[in-house]
Amino acid sequence: MSDPTNAIPGSLPAPTPAEVAAATAREDPRAAARRAAELRLQRPPVDPPSTSSDAHGSAPFNPSAADKLPFHRLLDSEVLPKCSKPQAVKTLETLIAMTSNILQPPNPLQAAKYRQVRLANGAIKRNVIDVPGAYDFLIAAGFRQTNVNFEAFLTFSPSPSQALLHKLKCANFVLKEVVKRAMEAAEREKRFRESEVEAEKARVGKALLGFDEDRRLKRERDEREKIGREAKARLEAEAAATPPVLPATDAAMAEDDEDDDPPPSYGQLHGRVLGTGEAVAVPNLPSHVRQVHAQDEEFDDEEE
Repeated sequence: MSDPTNAIPGSLPAPTPAEVAAATAREDPRAAARRAAELRLQRPPVDPPSTSSDAHGSAPFNPSAADKLPFHRLLDSEVLPKCSKPQAVKTLETLIAMTSNILQPPNPLQAAKYRQVRLANGAIKRNVIDVPGAYDFLIAAGFRQTNVNFEAFLTFSPSPSQALLHKLKCANFVLKEVVKRAMEAAEREKRFRESEVEAEKARVGKALLGFDEDRRLKRERDEREKIGREAKARLEAEAAATPPVLPATDAAMAEDDEDDDPPPSYGQLHGRVLGTGEAVAVPNLPSHVRQVHAQDEEFDDEEE
């Protein structure tokens, strides 16, 4: 009989595998395959295991610090410090995929497949087994190692308890929290590097502007010095082209003296009496000596 709990409201109960097998046995192979596919499509999707709070759409999952502490301790002290940054990114991505595929299966019809991971898988070996602390992280999240046909698997219980499911959710929450923190740190580092590049460009631009200013000032100074040199050379050339003014010779000075009136002779008492201005008559005055009062009279005549 079909399970009434898996039935869709308002529809017929979903068929069981036995009912599907019986139906296919009575039909030809092609029709049976088509009928089996239709019956599988009619089955309701299998919801991932969840707590009662998630099922009723309550507040988002937010574990306490005590619940997150074991997982943070494994990541911060084992996984992240003991591998390279690219390897840490791949390991975190693998752990998130393994836990998220159980909580929210990409294909609900294959939910059981995501609960069992083969340890010999190349990606699991590189990103989980060979990374210190990654295997212990999954064990702390509720995974257990099992052997099937002499092959090792990491298996999560198909019917987990609420406590086991809470551990898995805590592990997934911490992984996403660490990845978010790492992405924020990478973004801050990227912005810091971009700001450093911009600051360096600004410094280079300022230095270039300083060089341009220095070159401009030097050109102006050279131009002023050139103009000064040209003016000085021009003045020197004009001075060289102008004949020099020679000092007067003795002969020229003698000619100038002949044109002037002879000075009065003061060797003898003649002319006017000092203090009174009266003329003094000197008998037998030489012809080349003229009296002062006579000159004054001549000057008076000329003025008249």
